[in-house]
Amino acid sequence: MSRILFLLDIELDNPKRGTPLHICATFREFKKEHTLYVCAASVAQEFQREFIAYPRVRGFLKLRALRRIVAQYNITHVYTVSQSGLFAPVILKYLCGVKIAVELHGVNYDELYAAKWIGILRYYYMKYKVWALLHLYDTVFVMSTRLRDRYLPMSKHWTLVRGGVDMSEVVAAPEGPVAGEFII
Repeated sequence: MSRILFLLDIELDNPKRGTPLHICATFREFKKEHTLYVCAASVAQEFQREFIAYPRVRGFLKLRALRRIVAQYNITHVYTVSQSGLFAPVILKYLCGVKIAVELHGVNYDELYAAKWIGILRYYYMKYKVWALLHLYDTVFVMSTRLRDRYLPMSKHWTLVRGGVDMSEVVAAPEGPVAGEFII
């Protein structure tokens, strides 16, 4: 049984929005087979027992606080989502020897550039920074092949997950529907 630490400075106390709803569903699945700890800004009521407040300090103080959390709870895996917050798990991987995983469900730098919130230089800086950091992750979960293809070619193992289902575990359906069976 693994001891998983979800790590990202986001608010999860309103699971009616899309991303927190998806993350909370992932937490429920993790809790079935693993010990889960959630280090975030806030959590939904059902995860209060697993909640660890995200450190509000910055820089080396934050890394020291995160390292202390990993040691105190004997964490074996650190899990995060999206492109923000990719650096801290990488540092924890090398400081503490934990496995790290990230779930990607968007391309942040493309969205920021399309909205004209960043310029072309910042766009390329973010793109190559994310590309470099993703190479250091043990597992990368993506929601679709199209999303996977939006990132630069990767040499690491990527797991395709659609709607919370690992596609490598899905059994191929027969060509014609069988009476009485419901196939998604």
